[in-house]
Amino acid sequence: MDGGPFLEVVRKDVIEQPPTPELEHPLILDSWREALEKLRIKTQTTLGEIINRNFEFGKRHLPVQGWDPDKAQKRFELLDFLVRTHGRWCDQRYLTRRFSSDINRELDERVNPLRKAAQRELLACYPDELAAFRTELADSSSAGTMPPRRTVPLPPGTPTTKPSTPPRPPGNGRKRGPN
Repeated sequence: MDGGPFLEVVRKDVIEQPPTPELEHPLILDSWREALEKLRIKTQTTLGEIINRNFEFGKRHLPVQGWDPDKAQKRFELLDFLVRTHGRWCDQRYLTRRFSSDINRELDERVNPLRKAAQRELLACYPDELAAFRTELADSSSAGTMPPRRTVPLPPGTPTTKPSTPPRPPGNGRKRGPN
């Protein structure tokens, strides 16, 4: 989907106002981002310089004094296109995050009732253990300490210590000065 026709649709979307709403469909957000990246790289190559990801422009990006007016106009158009590309890239990132949070919220709404039902069932099956745990937790919180951590027994033959590591050289390990 990131071939010529799709790239052309994205290019027109960057130029035209209002933007193309079809590009905001959740199933093509990744293709849209890739196409915007290709357009950014292509425009920067045409400009002959790399502008950082934050699209910070300074005086060095606008030196057109003494240029042919057509060449200067073309440069300003390319810089404008680059800024608009970045704007659509920001829109794409926002939509990706929004759709992701919407999906997570919907999954939580579907899973939470099942999780709560499972918790109720477990509490009904193990009331004595729950009461003992709550008592232990209350005693430890009133004493200002946490209850001891319960450990799971390891299978026989499992090493219980970390393998030794060689000592680190003094300093941060980097050589200093010419050697």
